[in-house]
Amino acid sequence: MYKAIDSRCDSYFAILDYRNTPTQNTEASPAQRMFGRRTRTMLPMKASLLKPQKVDTEIAKRDKKLKNLRSSWYHDKCSKYLEPLEQGDIVRIKPFVLGKKTWDRGTVTRRVDQRSYEVNTEKGRLRRNRVHLRRTNEVDVNAAEQEPRENTILMIAEEREPRKTRNQLPAKYRDFIMTK
Repeated sequence: MYKAIDSRCDSYFAILDYRNTPTQNTEASPAQRMFGRRTRTMLPMKASLLKPQKVDTEIAKRDKKLKNLRSSWYHDKCSKYLEPLEQGDIVRIKPFVLGKKTWDRGTVTRRVDQRSYEVNTEKGRLRRNRVHLRRTNEVDVNAAEQEPRENTILMIAEEREPRKTRNQLPAKYRDFIMTK
């Protein structure tokens, strides 16, 4: 298009020439694949070239499939699988306001779509994509208020394992003699 504008030619003729030019790896132009024949241009050509002909679409299909495989490989190379969230999970929601850095807290109400979730927050009910939600290990405030506080502290203390002490010295201190 820029070349057509710079040379002060009609831009529609440039588009017509582009559509009549065979693309890479295929033996047919976009116009041939769509109409089954070449379109008339300003260049002189045989009348037989303007008659409809059968175009081999297998090459174009194969090339399109290879292109899709290549693009999916590049996409999958840096993409990450996100585990689905369940109802009641505590999540943090990415802020949508520019300059805001704190992620809001919320609880997953339900799964709306394959990647979409409905989340309850202090501000109300939101629908967000899974990419904008992060599961946290925070305790639900409402559930924590229902249990007595003393029992939870005792349960946490009982679950904690005793701290292990080292029986051997690290390798860098083995040449020192230690006395008890």
